[in-house]
Amino acid sequence: NEALYAGGNSMLVSSVSTTVSGCHFTFGVPTGFQATAEAGIVYRYSNAWGNSSADVAGIVPDETNVSADPRYADTLALDYHLGLHSCGIDAGDPAVLDPDGSRGDIGVFGGPDAEFAAPGAVENCSATAVGGETIEVSWTPMLPGGLSLYAVYADTASGFAPSEPLLIGTVPATQSSFTHTPVAGCRWYRVNVVNAAGYAGGYSNEATTCTGGADLSPPTITVTAPAGGEIFQTGDTLHVGWIAADESGVDSVSIEYSLDAGTVWTLLASGEPNDSLYSWAIPAGIESDSCRVRVTAWDPSLNEGAGESAGLFTIDDTVTGLDEMPVATALLQNYPNPFNGHTTIAWSLAEAAFVDIRIYDTAGRLVRTVVSAGRGPGSYRTVWNGRDDAGRPVASGVYFMRMTAGETRQARKIVYLR
Repeated sequence: NEALYAGGNSMLVSSVSTTVSGCHFTFGVPTGFQATAEAGIVYRYSNAWGNSSADVAGIVPDETNVSADPRYADTLALDYHLGLHSCGIDAGDPAVLDPDGSRGDIGVFGGPDAEFAAPGAVENCSATAVGGETIEVSWTPMLPGGLSLYAVYADTASGFAPSEPLLIGTVPATQSSFTHTPVAGCRWYRVNVVNAAGYAGGYSNEATTCTGGADLSPPTITVTAPAGGEIFQTGDTLHVGWIAADESGVDSVSIEYSLDAGTVWTLLASGEPNDSLYSWAIPAGIESDSCRVRVTAWDPSLNEGAGESAGLFTIDDTVTGLDEMPVATALLQNYPNPFNGHTTIAWSLAEAAFVDIRIYDTAGRLVRTVVSAGRGPGSYRTVWNGRDDAGRPVASGVYFMRMTAGETRQARKIVYLR
């Protein structure tokens, strides 16, 4: 919602006694919730976040309110159910319950009269120490039909509110337990479930137990791509590669980028699996010759380690490529070749053309479309990560990359070794 001078999502101009409770005020312009006077207004158990100028104006929110990403299921589809890690789950007035009997959620889908499409709250959560460094968390299983996964949260103190930084892992909806290891000392746990639509249910009771073991070693991370020296344009897909290792395993990773050699970082994704690959479609408006990528990983004991790309790379939205005056339209040999992991494919255009570069196996089957877009004259590079168009790793062997650009047809041989 938008207003010209004041307000945005909600503007209260009367001093008549009014109670506002259990509401999300998000993405308003210029404010989320605004009142002309504080007298007579009770504002509680609500969330104001992401508004362009001020989240709350005219009153001072008390400690019952929050200001955080509500993590709506799908704003593009106007679906404002609460998703995984939402600050609105079980954060409403404790005296107001959801239809499943759990504490009411903030938002239109919380409270006793809500059209409740989220899963019910997880019940009977318990924690049992198994050995010196392992805790088994279990709960009453729910019928898996329509459910996607259980999310398990932990903290070192009681009374915590689950949030993304406290997520220690997920398990499929067909399971009803989670093994947390290694663990040193005491932990408190809560669990909730997410359905196939991405709606998150209420949190379980809090369960706790203690162990005597210790894990103080953080994960080690090496960023393998981009390695430095690459030049990308907006609209290109940048493939971030890394190797993260930890004796106890890696629970999740986050990916960030910097446009000033690592002074300021911007989050790209969090809670990602440790699958050593993340693809980023570079949006318009980003430009720098001092770019870095950082990957941060967490182990089951919430130890944190990070690694950055070894060198700086460039995102250039103003020039056509590496060279202002390329000699010819050509597909160059990839490097390294043979390769394992990632290889750089370079090509040049003497004049503007529609470029199509594809990779085929020896039987002539399409494996990966590298580029299929119009480009101006210049020299270009892109990275292939040894995966097909579906994201699956290809087998070791010989492949052929073929470029069509205007009247030019060229091919090169690629050797991939796993």
